[in-house]
Amino acid sequence: MSFMEPDIGNLSRATQTFWTVLRSNGGHPQIGKELKAELSKAGFVNIEPTAVVESYDGPSSPGAPTLFDTFKDFVTGTLVSVPAIKLGIATQEEFDQWGKELLVWQESPGAFAGVVQAQVVGRKP
Repeated sequence: MSFMEPDIGNLSRATQTFWTVLRSNGGHPQIGKELKAELSKAGFVNIEPTAVVESYDGPSSPGAPTLFDTFKDFVTGTLVSVPAIKLGIATQEEFDQWGKELLVWQESPGAFAGVVQAQVVGRKP
């Protein structure tokens, strides 16, 4: 799960492209919300779910350059762009445009984005 505000240009399509690439590899982008049930079905007990939100915002925040580079790589990096282009999910031109839109987004006073990651610990009886 992820969110990005404001949606400059067509950035929401960039994040959807990431999730589509993940699914094309057999990934399940929404598995986090199902982890507790899946561990329970597998016979685990004392299941402890938690979630972490990695957040990103504009350049005034502490650590902004590093966080922004990480976020930009998440949205437009080769880990996503190479398979997306190969599979016909997106074009190089779209990735180039998203890179430009991210620079505009970063300077927006309301720039805020996040990626939610679920974690579960369980014990086998």
